[in-house]
Amino acid sequence: MPRTIRFVRSAETRLSDILKWTADRFGPAQARDYGTELLNRLKRVAAREIPDRSLQTIAGPLVDPRFRCVRAGEHFAVFLSSPDEIIVIDFLHSRADLPRRSNALPDPDKV
Repeated sequence: MPRTIRFVRSAETRLSDILKWTADRFGPAQARDYGTELLNRLKRVAAREIPDRSLQTIAGPLVDPRFRCVRAGEHFAVFLSSPDEIIVIDFLHSRADLPRRSNALPDPDKV
C-alpha cells in the first residue's frame, strides 16, 4: 500500500514558485509537464517503486540523516519518511548551494 504524501506549507509555496518560474521561461505546457514529473517521482517513492536516498549523500554529513530526497528533473524533493507517509519539506535546485540550503531546513522534530 502506498504511503500518503503530505506537503508542509513552505514546500507547497516552493513548488508553486518553481512552476511559475518554469511557465514564465518555458511556457505553461512545460510547467504542467514539470509539475507532473515532480509529483510522479514523489508518488513512486511513496509507493516504494523507486528508492530514495539520504540528503547527506548530496549535501554532506552535517545534514540531519532523517531527511531523504529523490531527484526529479533539476530539483531534489526533500522529505521525511515514515512507514505511513512522506512529508515533503522542500525542493532544492540541483545547482543550488545544497549544504547551505539544507542547513536552513526546519528541525525534523517540529514538522
